[in-house]
Amino acid sequence: MRGSFSLCALLALTACNDAPSTAYIQIVPVEPTDVEGTIRSQDTFTVDIVGPARDLQNDPLSYTYEWSVNGEVRSDLTSAEVPADVTAKGDVWEVRVTANDGKKDGEPGTASVTIANSPPDAEASTTAVEVVSTESLSMTGSGSDYDGDPVEVFYYWTRDGNGTPVDGPTVPASLTYPGETWIGHAVADDGEDRSIPATVSIRILNGLPVVDSLSLTPDSPFTNEDIVAAVEASDPDDQPVELTYTWTVDGATVLQGVDRHTLSADLFAKNQVIELSVSPNDGVDEGKAARATVTVNNTPPTTPGVVFAPEAPIPGIDDLKCSIDVASFDEDGDPIEYVIAWTLDGTPFTGAVADENPNDTIPTANLADDQVWVCSVTPFDGQENGVSATIEVIPETWAGARTFTNCGNTGNKGPTQTKCDAVTDGYAGTALEGEVTVDAGIQEWTVPVDGLYRITARGAEGGHAARSGASYRGGPGAIIRGDFSLKRGDVLQVAVGQMGRDDGYSAGGGGGTWVMRSDDTPLLIAGGGGATNYYGKQNVRSHGCTSNTMLYGTYGNGTSTSSRPSSMCRIKTSDLRGGGRVPGTYCGNGGGGIDRDGANEPASWISGQGGKSWVNGVLGGTGGAAGGFGAGGAGTGSWGTGGGGGYSGGDAGRGISGAGGSYNSGSNPSNSSGQRGHGEVIIDWLGFE
Repeated sequence: MRGSFSLCALLALTACNDAPSTAYIQIVPVEPTDVEGTIRSQDTFTVDIVGPARDLQNDPLSYTYEWSVNGEVRSDLTSAEVPADVTAKGDVWEVRVTANDGKKDGEPGTASVTIANSPPDAEASTTAVEVVSTESLSMTGSGSDYDGDPVEVFYYWTRDGNGTPVDGPTVPASLTYPGETWIGHAVADDGEDRSIPATVSIRILNGLPVVDSLSLTPDSPFTNEDIVAAVEASDPDDQPVELTYTWTVDGATVLQGVDRHTLSADLFAKNQVIELSVSPNDGVDEGKAARATVTVNNTPPTTPGVVFAPEAPIPGIDDLKCSIDVASFDEDGDPIEYVIAWTLDGTPFTGAVADENPNDTIPTANLADDQVWVCSVTPFDGQENGVSATIEVIPETWAGARTFTNCGNTGNKGPTQTKCDAVTDGYAGTALEGEVTVDAGIQEWTVPVDGLYRITARGAEGGHAARSGASYRGGPGAIIRGDFSLKRGDVLQVAVGQMGRDDGYSAGGGGGTWVMRSDDTPLLIAGGGGATNYYGKQNVRSHGCTSNTMLYGTYGNGTSTSSRPSSMCRIKTSDLRGGGRVPGTYCGNGGGGIDRDGANEPASWISGQGGKSWVNGVLGGTGGAAGGFGAGGAGTGSWGTGGGGGYSGGDAGRGISGAGGSYNSGSNPSNSSGQRGHGEVIIDWLGFE
């Protein structure tokens, strides 16, 4: 009985139990993705019981899980969670969740899901997170796909948070600027989805300015030379570059500042080391300094000025001294020594003695005519020689006769220095080269050696009118010669007479030739010849008067127009040392004498002048036909002729003019006439007295 009761009770209880209700469920990822409800192949997913089953008897419930994929049951999966590694993109997963109250199963709740594509992942890297603005930017991107899909990587860049047009892995330097921050983005694409961008951040630094070149001029300076720096600089960002110069001398700063590119020679001395440092700055940063170094040379002394004393030594009389007339200068302030060396005819000579400097003098016993002596003077400052000064001299007792001419000059004025220094008609290449000084036509010459000299002076021929043809000529000049005792250093004044000119109808008187001491004491004066006019207009047909060898000048033909008076060309007995007279109108102008000018034509409407005296410069007279230099009187356009110049001037004439007088204070005199053309002076040395 007891057993029957227990079974019956059991059946009664069973019959009274209700099955639990169906649970409401959904499948969700364990870690929610960016799209709600989407489960991707890389997600682990689980069952979310959003509406639990209920049991009327309030029995505790348990749940069982039955999974299937693509219609096939996965008996190995019995929990609420399915790991990602058993899923694949496109799978359809279904779950049946059954509640049990310990006695009965309720109706299962179901849910399904299709596994979605997993987006790819992207990675990005760069070799430098800071670059200067001269460098390009670059990044490397890669992608991976959980589903194994092929992946393509895309790039884009932002600058300071703003978009840019760059869509590749590199950015050219031309697009960047100092201070910017560029972020590179790499995005992977598997054809369905794109990854979250992987990024790199790159900071743009300022490009430092650069000194491209630096040089110093001179690169081996002397103490008297400023040093100038030549600098070229650039900035990669094209910003203006400011240069700061720092000059040091033996390590001590002597000059510093912007654009101080020149170092004055006052700031350094020989043997010091000069360094220049140049720092570039672009307003943001300072670039690397460039440096250049030079060592200051010793400045050698300058070349001295050297002369011979005397300038023209005479063997047997003069010592030959090589004298320093302009001292050398040493920029460094070093004391200067002079090393003097001699050669004789090209061979070193060692017999010099000291006067002011060692070896500066050759005793006269060593001198002979026509030797070639060369003196070389080298300045030495204790460290270096300067450039030597070298001079040459050929000792001569007498270099030969000197012939003074009019140097190719004509007219009423004497020659110039330029003409007398010339090769053509001048003294270049003759014994007088370099010996003559010309002042207002008068030539000065210094006597080179004591002794007896023979001097010959020739007065100039008088002028003749061009229409006279060759039949009649002006009177010849005087030829006066004498011997004179002269001392070395005496200065002689020489005025070489020039022929009178013509104007077609009349002519000027010939100029006298004058040899005077420097105190205006006469040695020789050779009178100039008288002139002759256009004989077709006058019956007085004759050559001009010949110069007188005596002190007085001569008469012309006076005012006669048709006869030759007995006084014509005769020696005057008046007007000693004075100028020639004008006997009447239309008679030209008188020649000048040593003390007084020649007389002028009295007719005021006739232009003309007498020759000037020695004291007034012995210019020829001016007028229609100029008188010759040497005091010749001018002719006039009315057939008047000018008198010759000389110690005493010749008279003017209506057709024929008088000649100038002469003077000879020398011994062994020789006085004659007959000089044609221009005058001349010859000076020759006869020997020691």
